[in-house]
Amino acid sequence: GFDDKVFLAAIDGSVKLEKNKVSVLPVAMVNGDVDLDYGNIDFNGTVHITGSVKPGFRVKAASDIIIEKDVEDAQLIAGGNIHIKLGVVGKESVKLIAGGEVRARFMQNARVEAMKSVLIEDSIINCDILSYDSIIVNSPTGKIIGGKLVALNEVSASVIGTQNETSTNVTVGRNFAVEKELADKRAEIKIVKDKIDEINSQLKMQFGDEIFQNPKEYIKILPALKKKNCLLLLNDLSNANRDIKQLIEESKVIEAKNKFEKEPFVKATNKIFGGVVLNIKKSVKKIERPVDNARFFEDPLEKAIRMTSAV
Repeated sequence: GFDDKVFLAAIDGSVKLEKNKVSVLPVAMVNGDVDLDYGNIDFNGTVHITGSVKPGFRVKAASDIIIEKDVEDAQLIAGGNIHIKLGVVGKESVKLIAGGEVRARFMQNARVEAMKSVLIEDSIINCDILSYDSIIVNSPTGKIIGGKLVALNEVSASVIGTQNETSTNVTVGRNFAVEKELADKRAEIKIVKDKIDEINSQLKMQFGDEIFQNPKEYIKILPALKKKNCLLLLNDLSNANRDIKQLIEESKVIEAKNKFEKEPFVKATNKIFGGVVLNIKKSVKKIERPVDNARFFEDPLEKAIRMTSAV
């Protein structure tokens, strides 16, 4: 029978008792570190960890991941944001994937992919980061050193690069996912164009130029077998022309995704050192010597990288 001392929850989560009211929050609380005691975590909600995530472990959450301490050589996958109160230090396998923002005090030797911004307080060192918004180091003394950073709109820090010219590659204004989608669509268009050329070539070879001048009248005078072959080719041509029209419309939709609400830029409010390579849209510039207080952007007319004062 029914036991009024037993409560069944409709969702996974943590039990909350307040003023004689029991509720279940869609949050998995981990009191301590994610290590051998807890193992890997996969939760359909938010995961809140009061300690650290130790090397070799994985935390996956449908919503946010909140970590009060740090992340060592581990993997985090969140449908929402990832917020690490301290830092991320990797060796080989640390990887963060977020459907929203990624925040941390510092990052070293990490691979990160975020659908929104990557916001770091102090430093990014030797990281491979992809953001579909911006990568920003907020501290007045914040640094980006080494690695490869790709952001759609902005990469900013007080200092980018080092005096000994550590290889640092910074890219803005490139949406590689959209560019690949567009390249694939253009490849489809080329295949259909080649098919149209082949059909036209067969029609001309078999029936001459007259077939293109007045197809309906020309078909009437053809013998039955030739008429059948001609109609099949014309039908293939009509289908191919319909397909290419549809593909061109689809390519226009993809191209529209690659437009920017604001012009992308790279900013170093204190200094950018030699050895840093800037890629802004399709323009490339290698910094040859240190530059103070600089903001870099692509000149829309000259299609070359230009510089102005950062602040």
